[in-house]
Amino acid sequence: MNEIKFAYYLFVIYLAVQTSGQMLQRMGMKQVGMLNSTSALFSADTAIKIITSPTIIIGVSLSAVGFLLWLAVISNFRMSYIYPLSSIGYIIMAFMAIAFLGESISITQWIGTCVIVAGCILINI
Repeated sequence: MNEIKFAYYLFVIYLAVQTSGQMLQRMGMKQVGMLNSTSALFSADTAIKIITSPTIIIGVSLSAVGFLLWLAVISNFRMSYIYPLSSIGYIIMAFMAIAFLGESISITQWIGTCVIVAGCILINI
């Protein structure tokens, strides 16, 4: 397998791992509850719930793996090329939010997401 093909495979794996990690973090935080005040954000009870949540732990672990993959990816591509291309993650996350969180996404949100991705792709043409 040539080096550039391998780098693109790394990029695809990065997107899958990173979005999965973020989704698991969100799922875990739904169990912890909303942190809508400073006292909730910095309470010992909240910290214990977060650091003992298997869902959040797995999500953070996946994000850490994603970070390592990202380092490998950016070592193979120009940042001005690959970073905008990573906006594909927005679309992946939207589909994951529908599938795993039961969220509904308005047509306006879809259009906005697609405009962002299209813009990021256009700057790389």
